[in-house]
Amino acid sequence: METKAVLEAVSKMNGEELNRVIEMVKMRRNMLAQVTKSAFRVGDKVEWNGKYGGIDKGTIKSIGPKNVKVMAETNVLWTIHPNLLRKQA
Repeated sequence: METKAVLEAVSKMNGEELNRVIEMVKMRRNMLAQVTKSAFRVGDKVEWNGKYGGIDKGTIKSIGPKNVKVMAETNVLWTIHPNLLRKQA
């Protein structure tokens, strides 16, 4: 189904139908995060878009149920959602 068709269908839904769609979206996002997270291992070198527009780099220290702890090159420990991380080239 194309995005346009999905948006059109959503615009016609009542509250109960919208709640079902929202729950499905949440489940799909969680599933995608798990798939992304499974690609990382403790010790991997990763990068992410920094708070001020630059690229931050670091090493994965631990992998939790929802987030990843990364020790940045600046020696700051960050807790980051796995969808925001990329393996360094």
